[in-house]
Amino acid sequence: MAFNFMRNSHKTPAIDSIDSLLFTYSTGTMVDSQVTYNIECKDGECTAAVKPDGVPTDATKTIGLSKETMDKIVTLLNDNSVEKWDGFKKADQDVLDGDSFSFSLFGNNKKLHISAHGYMKWPTNYDKVRGGLDSIFEGAFSEAELNDIRGY
Repeated sequence: MAFNFMRNSHKTPAIDSIDSLLFTYSTGTMVDSQVTYNIECKDGECTAAVKPDGVPTDATKTIGLSKETMDKIVTLLNDNSVEKWDGFKKADQDVLDGDSFSFSLFGNNKKLHISAHGYMKWPTNYDKVRGGLDSIFEGAFSEAELNDIRGY
């Protein structure tokens, strides 16, 4: 009987680094009911343009991202096998006013591209990735800033 030496080994993560990542999702049919996270990394510096739900596009805020934050994002994506999302393009044709998402990542010095889109259909672990990114970026705007932008 042969012993499988690979059984206990860790697989190499699909995503080593992020060059750019664009993730958007809708939260309804009202004006400004879309969330956008747009990460760009150049020369070792990363920024994210963040647009929360209910905030107009022109109020998008760009923030700097630390190495620790980028490591969290890479870990989140690898832990949820986002590389398997590549080519996902599904829609529920029976829904007229549902939610959608779009995901595009260039990574590993532009050697990796992952693209996925859906309308009322989501790839495996979508909720975990969406929730994880929402948690990472939730502090980009203070509650007072959001209330001011939204007119509360």
